[in-house]
Amino acid sequence: GGWPGNGNNRLNKSALDILEERYARGEIGKEEYEEKKKDLMR
Repeated sequence: GGWPGNGNNRLNKSALDILEERYARGEIGKEEYEEKKKDLMR
């Protein structure tokens, strides 16, 4: 990875952050948000 520090944690968190951002902006619906979140948390 290009970033210092714990890559795995960082990647997972940023993916969740982006997902929440998109949901907050209304780019994705609640169903898609829940589905992707479940997928990321696995």
